[in-house]
Amino acid sequence: MDNKNMDSRVDLQIYLLDKIPDAFVNVLHSFLSDRQFRVKIDEIFSDWKMIKAGVPQGSFLRPILFNLYVNDLPASPGTKVAMYADDTAFLAQLWKPSLVSNRTKLKLGFQGGGGGSTHQSVQPSSSPKD
Repeated sequence: MDNKNMDSRVDLQIYLLDKIPDAFVNVLHSFLSDRQFRVKIDEIFSDWKMIKAGVPQGSFLRPILFNLYVNDLPASPGTKVAMYADDTAFLAQLWKPSLVSNRTKLKLGFQGGGGGSTHQSVQPSSSPKD
C-alpha cells in the first residue's frame, strides 16, 4: 500500500470515528474502565486487583467489541491471518529459514515480545522451494 492510499485510509477512519456519538463512547468507556476482580479458593478471597485490558466475559457487547477489534488486523504480502473464536494466528511461509525470524517479526510487529500475544513461535522448514 503506498503512502497516498494509507493516508486516505487513515483519513476515512478518523472521519468514521468522528461520527460515533459521544454518548456511545462514554458508555463504552464506563463499561471497560475501572474494573476489578478477585479470586475465591474454597472460602478465601484474594485482594481486589484492577483489570487493565479485555472485555467482561458473558457480556452482550463482547462479540461486537471483538469484531471491531479484529476488523482491521494488518495484512502483509506473504502472510495470512487465521481466526477462530477469540484465537488469532499469523502465518507466514518463507523459503529461506534464516529470514523467517527477522522478516516475520518485522512484518507482524513482534518487537520486544509485545502486542499482548501469548504465543509467538516460528518453526522454519529447511525444505527448498520446488
